[in-house]
Amino acid sequence: MSSRKMPPQSQQEAFDEMQKIAELIRSGSDEFLKKEYTYLVVFCSVFAVLIYFAVDVPQSMGAKGYVPYTTMAFFVGAATSMLCGWMGMSIATFTNVRTTWACNTSIHEGFHVAYKGGKVLGFGLVGVAILNLQILIIMYRAMILPATLGSSDKDVVTYVRSLFEVVAGYGLGGSTVALFARVGGGIYTKAADVGADLAGKVCEGLEEDSPDNPGTIADNVGDNVGDIAGMGADLFGSLAESTCAALVISAGIIDILKRPDASYFPMMVPAMGIIASYISVHFVRIGEVTAENIESKLKHQLTISTSVMTVLILPLLFTLPASMNIEFAGTAYIASRWSIYACLMTGLWSGLAIGFTTEYYTSS
Repeated sequence: MSSRKMPPQSQQEAFDEMQKIAELIRSGSDEFLKKEYTYLVVFCSVFAVLIYFAVDVPQSMGAKGYVPYTTMAFFVGAATSMLCGWMGMSIATFTNVRTTWACNTSIHEGFHVAYKGGKVLGFGLVGVAILNLQILIIMYRAMILPATLGSSDKDVVTYVRSLFEVVAGYGLGGSTVALFARVGGGIYTKAADVGADLAGKVCEGLEEDSPDNPGTIADNVGDNVGDIAGMGADLFGSLAESTCAALVISAGIIDILKRPDASYFPMMVPAMGIIASYISVHFVRIGEVTAENIESKLKHQLTISTSVMTVLILPLLFTLPASMNIEFAGTAYIASRWSIYACLMTGLWSGLAIGFTTEYYTSS
């Protein structure tokens, strides 16, 4: 473990200077998100009116009436996406300065400080996303589904599909906020990088990362609100969209609806991912982290978590029927548990392969 020893006074001055800059970055990021979320609330309110008249009113048949089920789900998804973005930005601005300070002593300790900050966002984001979706489904199930669905398969499919279709507004709200969060934050960080940062270097001859260059503060604010807050909202949007889409598809398969646990299979997969991630993060402490092996450490984490997830999904398969009759484009297919597992594994390991391939061709 390498270390740099500074005189106590110099060390304290460096710490105070870092805290000062970190506070400027934190306050700038908070201010940006306040403005961005203010405009997003206005946009989502207007968009919600369109959803109500385009979706909820045409669906005003039977027990549902004119209750804005899809619109309410849209608002819950939008609010959760904003929460995930703010959570990611808050964790980043809290962790970044501590990571920098730890790296001043040891790359090993700095890596683990940064890794812990990333874990908070990862676990928190998936947990909040699944929790809110589950609460929404429980509420809507009591409001939409009758006490007894009846004996006919048609009744079961009609009511449950209606339930999951209105819940799909949750994913729409998440993706709407994610779009603006990524684009808005991305525009800001590029403007800061190309504008203020370049002006400081060209006009004043300041280094790119000089504390005297105001572009440094603006650039770091942009990184937090675009690459981190925007990414938090984007990750939530992707999770919510894919889960809601899978729930809608499952609602049309009568073999799944006859087993109540099976309809929650799309939600149990990401929930099992939390357990897989919790197991895999313990392996990160194995061995010393150096500047040369940080990349391989992260790749090992991805490989381990993917492998653990491959095993942990197996027990979930037995919540599904042994065979399922799936109709698509007028053609009936018989799917088994293992065909579902094959689809999951294809997506899981393809994602890992695409990540490694992209990293190789963009950085190596």
